[in-house]
Amino acid sequence: MSFESKRPEAGEPTGLGADLASGDYSQGGLHREVWTLAWPSVVTMLLQTVNSLMDVFFVGRLPNSAQALAATGVGGSAVFLLVSLAIGVSVGTTALVARFTGAHDRRSTIQAVGQSLTLALGIGLVSGAVMFLGRRVLVGWMLDPARNPEAARLCVLFLSTALAGSLPLFLMNAMMGTFRGLGDTRTPMYITVGTIGTHITLNAVLIYGRLGAPRMGVAGAGAAFATSLWVGMVMYFITLARRSGLREAL
Repeated sequence: MSFESKRPEAGEPTGLGADLASGDYSQGGLHREVWTLAWPSVVTMLLQTVNSLMDVFFVGRLPNSAQALAATGVGGSAVFLLVSLAIGVSVGTTALVARFTGAHDRRSTIQAVGQSLTLALGIGLVSGAVMFLGRRVLVGWMLDPARNPEAARLCVLFLSTALAGSLPLFLMNAMMGTFRGLGDTRTPMYITVGTIGTHITLNAVLIYGRLGAPRMGVAGAGAAFATSLWVGMVMYFITLARRSGLREAL
């Protein structure tokens, strides 16, 4: 793949998007191209919604389902704070990568990807550590331990394992933003399928103690979530490393 600075011929894919883009979006068929870019993102969001419903399905079948659902619901709200920050990094990465890719500026695109990954690494480590160390205080704000002692205890257990996925959560979103900025929305969709498949499988194994695994209950739900994020992060790094124009960002 070439990163020549000369202006491309009409309809010729260039820059970092040359191995990803399927055509010249400035020419005809704009509606078709928008749909081509949009539908994988729609599918990704639908899969994430189904994933959250599956979490309720697994946890809701525990003997202490009422307390378990309350714990994972409150714990999930706390984790969503990290998700919101990670999405912010992803959106910024998409904007920068798309801008520099469209300008055929290879150096700036590589810098944008590298700096986004560094930012995601720093925020992921700091925010994850802060929330982990303060998880009991955080649960005390959202659940009254005096009135709901079991739910509060389970929520702390859930966060203790789920927050292990803070770092990959941020790195995954940064790389997701990178691919979307390159005009590739299918790679994030495929990796999301793999991540969610891992999450659902580990939910069934770790929550109920199947296939020789210990029965972890709510803590297993958090461990399944965190492990699936690590798997997704590895998948992103492998895919990113195979893109000839993006290896320098790693």
